[in-house]
Amino acid sequence: IFDEDGWIVLKAEAVMQATSRQNNDAAFVEQSVPASMTAGQSYDVFVTLKNTGIRTWKTSEAYRLAYLSGNQDWILERVELPSSIVEPGAIVKFDFKVKAPSTPGTYSFHWGMVQDGVAAFGEKAPQVWVKVTAAESSP
Repeated sequence: IFDEDGWIVLKAEAVMQATSRQNNDAAFVEQSVPASMTAGQSYDVFVTLKNTGIRTWKTSEAYRLAYLSGNQDWILERVELPSSIVEPGAIVKFDFKVKAPSTPGTYSFHWGMVQDGVAAFGEKAPQVWVKVTAAESSP
């Protein structure tokens, strides 16, 4: 609008609006997964996400945490919501067990939200690469 003493003052037009929130959206909060595992052993992990959309996540509408790497490395492909509803703005922690693959190697651990039968949505948890080592054999 004007400049004064080296300052430029601008004004946003009234037509500019805040970005509208998506119907379904999620934001990553935190996750915990071991960096290395022993083949065939079970481990406790968690992924925490925030419902940043305008829709309530409901178990009755097939909202779940989904494994995103396309195969069954961890045996598990879906994790149910820990409660029947997650309101917009709420944070939800998915605590679950995974079983390390039986074959040693490096495996992707990558999870995000889906509404099964509709679409994946929102920010995904960061992809982590887990080193799986062979179980020690007994003498």
